[in-house]
Amino acid sequence: MKLDPGHAAARYEWARLLAARGDVVGAVDQLHRAVELQPSLVAAHRELARIAAASRDWATAVAERQAALAWEPGDARTRYDLAVALEASGDVAGAARELARARRLDATLPAAVR
Repeated sequence: MKLDPGHAAARYEWARLLAARGDVVGAVDQLHRAVELQPSLVAAHRELARIAAASRDWATAVAERQAALAWEPGDARTRYDLAVALEASGDVAGAARELARARRLDATLPAAVR
């Protein structure tokens, strides 16, 4: 498959296919290229955060979730996921702050990150 090198959404979709096939390195590369082309591509930031969290790379998970929230600050689920990553990274106060923000946006989210 030949990608349009300037099409961020196509790179994101290709990354998802690569990740589903187990090519995490290739997926991460395509996701980075996608956000370089289109920093507002929130789905790519979320996927980078998901992959980072799965490998317990909490610093990257936090950074990518923060990047997603910069574009969509009202996204309760991403804010909750940020709280989880913050707690896992040892930032308990930050986790509590983000959990409270997430629950203000969506009271159906769990009351704790564990």
